[in-house]
Amino acid sequence: PSHFIINFGEALNFITAHSNRAVSAVTHRVVSQQSTDPVRHSIVYFANPNLDGMLWQFDVRGEVKGSSSVEDLFALLEKNLVQSRK
Repeated sequence: PSHFIINFGEALNFITAHSNRAVSAVTHRVVSQQSTDPVRHSIVYFANPNLDGMLWQFDVRGEVKGSSSVEDLFALLEKNLVQSRK
């Protein structure tokens, strides 16, 4: 009760990996609400970048620490998801 939760995805984790405030993606799940529970509200927002785009990693000084194409990052995320389900 009285909490606001934001679940960040793997792309934001990749982008912030070399910063002093890296954002970690969390494993989350949906739990069926019981009739005795207070009402919960959810808003889902999916932002799908152009697969031809690039994601860049910067450190706290603004220096580039890495990059990946969006397509390659999504392929890696899909591979990791498939492996985690085995």
